[in-house]
Amino acid sequence: MLDNFYARELSVPVIEISIVAEDSQNLRKMRQYEIKASILSCIQKGLVGKCNPVVDVFSKCVSFDIITQWEDDPYSLGAYSGPTVHSSCKHFEHLQEPEWDGKLLFIGEATSSSYPGSVHGALLSGYEMANKIKDNIFSVTLG
Repeated sequence: MLDNFYARELSVPVIEISIVAEDSQNLRKMRQYEIKASILSCIQKGLVGKCNPVVDVFSKCVSFDIITQWEDDPYSLGAYSGPTVHSSCKHFEHLQEPEWDGKLLFIGEATSSSYPGSVHGALLSGYEMANKIKDNIFSVTLG
């Protein structure tokens, strides 16, 4: 189950949509109301003849107050990771191991076996590593 910060804090259902590749490039040129219309159109096409009342609910209630432009973020520049077909938990665990005598620790979506390649996976991996450092599971050498 996904722990969506906005759903938890606002106590409302939230749908998180990740748009990638060419579709992402096309949406970057649009205004927020155009992005909303495009996404609602995709939802409607996917639900035609199945759940038309759901589309009505989306079109009346969807708020697009939070639209991130990951590629414009100065710290990530759109970078992300994701597992390959043959990835396993041991690969994620290996990435969590300290390097350079404990001076370098990795966190992020690439180290999350539960939510790989996702923002929430990156956030949770940060919490997990902070707890490991706090509990002295990894002794970090500063300086």
